[in-house]
Amino acid sequence: MVKQKEEVNSIESREQILELNSRLRTLEGRHKDLRELMNFLKNTLQETKKKITEDIKDLSSDLRRLESVIERLENDIEVVRNEVTLRAPKEDVDLLKRYLEYWNPTQFITVDQIDEIVQNIVENLNIKQKR
Repeated sequence: MVKQKEEVNSIESREQILELNSRLRTLEGRHKDLRELMNFLKNTLQETKKKITEDIKDLSSDLRRLESVIERLENDIEVVRNEVTLRAPKEDVDLLKRYLEYWNPTQFITVDQIDEIVQNIVENLNIKQKR
């Protein structure tokens, strides 16, 4: 009887060892799968981080370019604003137009024309005095 009990205990022990061994292999397989998943996630995260870093650099570069464009536009706007403030008002332009129409500078005489007229007068006087 003792031998039978020992054999039964031995069989039960073997079955328990086999079951524990099976569970251990299952757990090792799961552990291996989890480690592979962790490595995959780590690599994916590194690649994503690299891409995001490159995108941030590109965006920073674009932002610097936009800032310089905005600065140039602000300068251009300031130039236009200054030119507009220096522009004569319509009333002043109308006043100058009236003066120009009144004076009619196209009828002014030139210095050369005056010289010619004076010479003609002098010549006429000289001719009259000789007579």
